[in-house]
Amino acid sequence: GRVPPRQRLRLLAAMQLAAHGGYLLALGLSLYFGRSPTPAPPAAPAAPVGLGGPARACVCEVRTVAYGTAEADAALAEHLERNVPLRIVGVPEAAVPSLTDALLRETVGNRVVELRAMGARGRVAKFAQRRNATLADALADGGALAGDWYAAQLSIPRRLPDLGSPELLEPRLGIGGNWSARAGKAVEASPYLYYHGGGAAGPALYLHYDAAENLVQVLDGWKEFWLYDPFQAAAVLYGSNAEYGNASPVDVESPNTTKDFPLFRFAVPWKCRVSAGEWLYVPLYWWHGVRSSEGRTVSLAHFNHGDREKKGFFEKTMCGYSMRPAAFECGKRKR
Repeated sequence: GRVPPRQRLRLLAAMQLAAHGGYLLALGLSLYFGRSPTPAPPAAPAAPVGLGGPARACVCEVRTVAYGTAEADAALAEHLERNVPLRIVGVPEAAVPSLTDALLRETVGNRVVELRAMGARGRVAKFAQRRNATLADALADGGALAGDWYAAQLSIPRRLPDLGSPELLEPRLGIGGNWSARAGKAVEASPYLYYHGGGAAGPALYLHYDAAENLVQVLDGWKEFWLYDPFQAAAVLYGSNAEYGNASPVDVESPNTTKDFPLFRFAVPWKCRVSAGEWLYVPLYWWHGVRSSEGRTVSLAHFNHGDREKKGFFEKTMCGYSMRPAAFECGKRKR
C-alpha cells in the first residue's frame, strides 16, 4: 500500500543507520516511530454529589412528586402508611401563606418569643442558650438579633395567633383534600414557625426526632435535611431519652463525629434539600438534622398525631424491642 511521506522518511533513516552498523539504534527508532500515541490520562472522577459537594443544590434522595397530581395523592397515602419520607414540589403560591417581614412586623412583631443562640457553623444545640425577645428583634432588615439567634418552633396558636388560625394555615393537598385528613388530628400547638433573618451561616438544628407526623412547608430560602430511619436510630445514633430527650449528641456536620461516636459511621442518611415552594413529609420517629440557608429562611411545620398502631410499633422498635416473627433470630441452623 501507499506509505505516507513522513513514515517513508522515518523508514529510510532507519535503513541508513542499519547499513552503518547501527542495528540496535535503528530497531529502537523503528519501535519508537511505530508505537501508538501515549493515551491521555483518565479524567478525574467527578466530585461526589451530596449535601457537602458542589452539586448539593440538586440533590434529594427522597422520592419526589409534583403537587396536585394523582401520583402525589397516591404517594402521600402510601408513604404515610409505610412511614417513609416524601418531597412534594411545584406547590403554587396560592396554596401557602405569604409571611413577609412587613407582615410579621405589623401583625406579630411585638409578640415576645423564645430565641435560640447559634454557635460555631450556625449550630443550634439541644440545650443552646435561650432568651426572650420580640419577634421584631429576630427579623431581617435591622433586627437586633437577626444574625445570631434563631426563632425555632414558635407555636402559632399559642404565641402568634394573629397570623391566622390552624384551620386557615392548614396545608391543602390539591386533589387530595387537606393534610390533617391524612395524618390524623393536629397537635394542639401546631403549626410552628421557624424563622432566621440571614447571616454568615444559616442555623443548623441538632439531630432529633418528633413523635408525630410532620409536614414541613418551606416558604423562603431552603433547608437541607439529614434523615435517619428509626431502625438505625435504635442502634447507631447514640440517643437517650434520659440524657438528651428527643435528641442525639451526634453533630452530623462535625469532622470529629466518627471519632467521638464510632458506630455512627454505619448510619446511612437520606439527604434532601427542600426549597421555597416545596414540602417535605418527615415521618414520626425519623431522626433529622436540618441546616437552613444563609439568607432569610422561613418555614412552617405541621405536626399531627398519626396512626396510633403505627406510632406504637416504631416507638418500640426505636427502643430496642424485637418484633416476632419478623425479627432476625440468631443461633445454629436447624437440621
